[in-house]
Amino acid sequence: MGSFQKNRSLSRSAWMAAWGRTWFGVTALLSVCLAAPPLVRAQSEAAPPDPARLNEQAIELSRQGELAEAIEIWWSILESQGSEYKHAAVVHRNIGRNYQKLEQWPEAWYHLDRCVTLAPADARCVEWRAAVEGRLSGAYVKAQLRTDVTSCGVLLGEMERERVYAAPVDWWFKPGVHRLTVVDARLGTRSHSLEPSSQSPHVLSCLQPVPAVSLTTKSIWHERVGLPEWLLVGGGAAAILAGGITWWVASDRLDSLHSEFARDYGALSLTQAEYDIVQREWDSKVSSRVNPLEQGSYALWGIGGAALVSGVVMALLGDDKGMQQPAVSVTPLPPVDGGRGMLLEVPF
Repeated sequence: MGSFQKNRSLSRSAWMAAWGRTWFGVTALLSVCLAAPPLVRAQSEAAPPDPARLNEQAIELSRQGELAEAIEIWWSILESQGSEYKHAAVVHRNIGRNYQKLEQWPEAWYHLDRCVTLAPADARCVEWRAAVEGRLSGAYVKAQLRTDVTSCGVLLGEMERERVYAAPVDWWFKPGVHRLTVVDARLGTRSHSLEPSSQSPHVLSCLQPVPAVSLTTKSIWHERVGLPEWLLVGGGAAAILAGGITWWVASDRLDSLHSEFARDYGALSLTQAEYDIVQREWDSKVSSRVNPLEQGSYALWGIGGAALVSGVVMALLGDDKGMQQPAVSVTPLPPVDGGRGMLLEVPF
């Protein structure tokens, strides 16, 4: 039956070939998109300022009596160069000396003390620090401030010129209660009321207090989706999947019939009457073995798609009045290895 042909679109091989061509086109398009060079806006990066040149500017401003402006420049050198800057002791000495001339004694003492720590042999720092301590003694209280997170700093100094000092830090305060602020790039800021004392270090907390709160699902999706919507969406997805499996089985059966008829009749030369008999046999087997599955797959796809769309529409447009969601208790945990955690309790 070399002339026997049956043209049907349900052949699995034809289906796979069509998908292969589709995926080839998609893959080719993605390859072109990925291979295309990204558009990058050229940006000229300014060279970092030269610390030596900035130091000369600050020295010249100091000679002209612009002490505060010179301090700003020296501060910018410390901030840009980091803690490993080899000339940090000199910069601290210059800042401390200018603060001393401005009679801002706590700031002056801090920077001169940093100079002594970094360069113990610097006689001028030792002398100037002793002179500043004489001004502070009796009128100020020296206290050490620490933070529970090493990356935190403390805002100190006059209100109009507060700066972030790395903790732990020794500082001189006037007697009384002070409002202190700790700062961290990740954790934000937190304020503390503190009456400084030299008896023991004061530990300031950077971690924000997170009280146990009751969270309800207030988003449109979570609050509107109830059991009916979930059943429609889940059932629709399951029906679509079942339709795909049914289609694949029908395709497989059709391919088996092709193989069976090719084996039995492919090498035969049939008369018209014999061809009609084989044709009827083919139609009968296709009708009984393939068509029910093919029609079933179409039905499953239609039902599944309708259920899925209905569930989504009901979730988005349904009335959420009167719906109550289970409360979720969120409790902060103590920091471990510099990190934070939370404990979530969901009632069932």
